[in-house]
Amino acid sequence: MKYRIEKTMSIDSGHQLHLDYPSPCAQLHGHTYHIIVTVEGDTLNRNGMLIDFTHIKDVIKAVDHQMLNYYIPYNPTAENIARWIAEQVQQRINDDWTREDQLPGCQQIFEDRPLVTEVEVNETAGNHACYTP
Repeated sequence: MKYRIEKTMSIDSGHQLHLDYPSPCAQLHGHTYHIIVTVEGDTLNRNGMLIDFTHIKDVIKAVDHQMLNYYIPYNPTAENIARWIAEQVQQRINDDWTREDQLPGCQQIFEDRPLVTEVEVNETAGNHACYTP
């Protein structure tokens, strides 16, 4: 891939894990999550970008100061939070790409759209999870 962007953000959110063993994480609690989203692609849009950083920001900010269990349709572990963010950002990219957000006069095929290549979720200083679609 020719181009790569990364967006780093921090949010505060709560969650409660559903586990099959005793753990303090089964109690309602929260974290300050540090999140890095990486997007790669070969083609820039008509504005000279892979995607607008705002697309990533909007997805992540939607769950800032929220209970993640209400948004993520599976157990909101750090791994699954990374997966959910990747899916949501990719959907946003796909929606924009279908609106012909490419260089004027160029016929881009859908497969040339930028792709989320990694999401890293840092739940604490020593706990990191990565999802690579």
